[in-house]
Amino acid sequence: MSGWNFDPLEIGLIAAGGALYGRRAWTLSRRGRPIGRSRIAAFAAGLLALFIALESPIDTIGEERLFSVHMLQHLLLGDIGALLLVLGLTGPL
Repeated sequence: MSGWNFDPLEIGLIAAGGALYGRRAWTLSRRGRPIGRSRIAAFAAGLLALFIALESPIDTIGEERLFSVHMLQHLLLGDIGALLLVLGLTGPL
């Protein structure tokens, strides 16, 4: 089953978000205010949740066949991914 999308715009936006986060975390670390590993892991997991919801077969199956899988996609985007992204943020980030 080949339902992977690999939309360049979606992948680019997810990668840009990760790159900007990583750059700011690195800058803060150099200034003596490092970000905890748990926050970095939470943000990375949030980006992964977004990637899975948008690029994996979940998107194809949810759009074409099963409404329950479509709702799983909504959970990944609106609840799990968003929560993990917010957990990865701090004031300086």
